[in-house]
Amino acid sequence: MIYYQNGSATNNLSREDLEAGLREAFGKLGEKHKVLAIPPDYTRLPSRAGELTEISWEY
Repeated sequence: MIYYQNGSATNNLSREDLEAGLREAFGKLGEKHKVLAIPPDYTRLPSRAGELTEISWEY
C-alpha cells in the first residue's frame, strides 16, 4: 500500500514537502500510542533520513 508519493529523480523535495508527505501518510496509518524511531547514522545523510526522523518526532 502506498501512503504517499511525490517527486522524481529530477525533482527535489523541500522540507515542507517532506512534512506534508509524512502528515498525509501518518493520517492514513491512524493514531498510534507507542512508536519506536531509530535515528540514522551519518551514512544516511544523502537520504535525508535524519530530517525525516526529526519531522516524525515533532509530529
